[in-house]
This record gives sequence, structure tokens and C-alpha cells, in this order.
Amino acid sequence: MAKVSAVVLCLAAALAAAAAALCGHSLCPENFVLVGGRCLNVSTATYHGQSPALQWPEARELCRAMSSGGWAADLASVDLPLLASFTDFILMHIPGMKYYIFWAGAQKVDGRWEALDGTLIDPMDYMWHMTYPTPADADDRIYGMLVPASVNQLRFYLTPYSNHSVGPSALCEARLPA
Repeated sequence: MAKVSAVVLCLAAALAAAAAALCGHSLCPENFVLVGGRCLNVSTATYHGQSPALQWPEARELCRAMSSGGWAADLASVDLPLLASFTDFILMHIPGMKYYIFWAGAQKVDGRWEALDGTLIDPMDYMWHMTYPTPADADDRIYGMLVPASVNQLRFYLTPYSNHSVGPSALCEARLPA
């Protein structure tokens, strides 16, 4: 049964790649990699000493500037599957960034947390770092940052950050318009 499942998965992957080639686009645009079924780009310019840290609006513009060939790019929307895939990706491909913080596509609008597409983010969701967000958060904590936690079992969490804060990296996502 396991061999049959593996064969089916391989065939499905081959068909997806073939369909993408026939449609004239790859699974992800240039400078993006497929991570957990999503096209992501981890900004490494600060890590490599090529750029200063950015505030959230600058990080968002950095991501949006990567839009091309029909793909729309922006800061990545966060959910639990993304956090798991992202953590694994960092550990396997950019281990030097495992303790970095990354701007993400979450913001506080009219007192509620939402993804950039307007989807509400539950303040009780497990993706938040321990005690965040709270109603007592300062009014300027309006942007989402992915922060690492735990030395033994690394995992990234979403944490509210100030509109005056800077972050050394951004997690960008590219999507084809619906």
C-alpha cells in the first residue's frame, strides 16, 4: 500500500509539473521556491550584508516589487501549516537564519488582526507566540513578525511588532491571480 501511495504521489507531481510547463509557467516564479505548496521567497539581503533592516511597509514593498509574469507577490499570509513548512525550510536550507525574525503578511486593522487579503486571524490561534496578541498591546503594535522560539525544538510564531520596529528579513509569497 505504501508503494502504491508513493507511486501515486510521484505521478501527481509529474503531472503537475507537465501541466505547468504546458500552461507556460513553472510551479513558482523566478526567485521563489515551493515550500509547503506555496511559492515563498525569504529575503536574505540583510543576512548577506547587502541591505539594512526594514520596517514593515518597506518589507511589503520589497515583496510587491517581486511581482512578475502574472504572479502577484506580497508578504506571506501566515497559518499553522506555513509555520511548520517555513521552519523546516529554514533549518534545511538557511540554518544561519534560524534565529532571525521575519516580517509577515499580518496587520492590525480597526483593532482586529487580519491577513493582507482581509481574512481575520484568530487572536487565540496557536500560531501566535504565547501571550500575544493581547488587548493591552500598545496601539503601535500593528504588524506581524515571525519570531523563533525554543532552542531544542525550533518553531516560528507570529508576534505583534511596532510600526517603528525594523526586521532583518521578510517572508514573501507569490500567487497567481484567481
